Amino acid sequence: MSLEKMELLELKIRNTVELISKLKEENSSLGKRVEDLEQELSSKTEALNSLNAEKEKVDTIVSESKQLEAERDMIKSKIEDMISNLEEIDLG
Repeated sequence: MSLEKMELLELKIRNTVELISKLKEENSSLGKRVEDLEQELSSKTEALNSLNAEKEKVDTIVSESKQLEAERDMIKSKIEDMISNLEEIDLG
């Protein structure tokens, strides 16, 4: 093997080693990024679950409120009818 071929082979090996080193660093960096994103996803999932639970509570309160309003309106109507009946008795 000639000296030129040896030097070319040495250069290719050196470049390959540098490329492998860079790829290892990039892989490590990407692995850390994946961990960070997984942690962020977990945190946001927990927050979303908490918000969904709060929404369910609010929906329940709104439903109960509407039911109470309907009951109040019914009671108000009955009281107004009774007052009207009492006024007719007084007038009669």
